[in-house]
Amino acid sequence: MAAPVTPWPPPASRTAGSYAVYSSSYGIEHGTCERSLMRNVPASAALPADSAVGLGMDRLDRYCVGRILEYAPDRKAVQWYGGTGGYAYAVMPLGTFQRDGRYCRDFQASARFDSHSERMQGTACRTPDGSWHSSH
Repeated sequence: MAAPVTPWPPPASRTAGSYAVYSSSYGIEHGTCERSLMRNVPASAALPADSAVGLGMDRLDRYCVGRILEYAPDRKAVQWYGGTGGYAYAVMPLGTFQRDGRYCRDFQASARFDSHSERMQGTACRTPDGSWHSSH
């Protein structure tokens, strides 16, 4: 399978030094995040932990958000089921831009549990280590 293409050119030094190198997109190119493929993933803070959408997320769900921001094209929704409490999540990058030399993405995120749902919009930027952090 060919490696997925990010919607922007990654920094040249991203494959060395302190930049993260991701070996898998975990199904993002197919519109889902395959939690079952993830092992020993780093912490990610792409969504604020205190946001209504982020409250039910575990470490793998947050990592999914980071991978979506890294691999999904603008306006491509990615959906998955979380590992805790039966939550269903969706994240859609809306636009990609640069701010202070870093790549950033506006996005929409939603969480659904039974008949209750929450939505949010935010902006996350890629840090020098390759992770994504909300700049809300």
